[in-house]
Amino acid sequence: MNQYLCSIHKQMFIYNLVPMSPKYNICMNCLKLNIKGYCDPLQPVYSLEYNYIYPMICDSCSLSLKRCKWCRLLKRMAHL
Repeated sequence: MNQYLCSIHKQMFIYNLVPMSPKYNICMNCLKLNIKGYCDPLQPVYSLEYNYIYPMICDSCSLSLKRCKWCRLLKRMAHL
């Protein structure tokens, strides 16, 4: 877990979310398939239900961009 978490997403980790997903998701910045899904360890996970939550960007992109990995990245609009 890196140190770049916004005040809103720090509240999520009161519930002790841990990466538990068998599948990976795509990072919105580097487009690599390297983000594990998080789940509450006390909540049962069923194969029919996908109750995982995924961050928007991976840990390495979060460190390089110095941004919260759970927040949505804003698109930069080109000046016309």
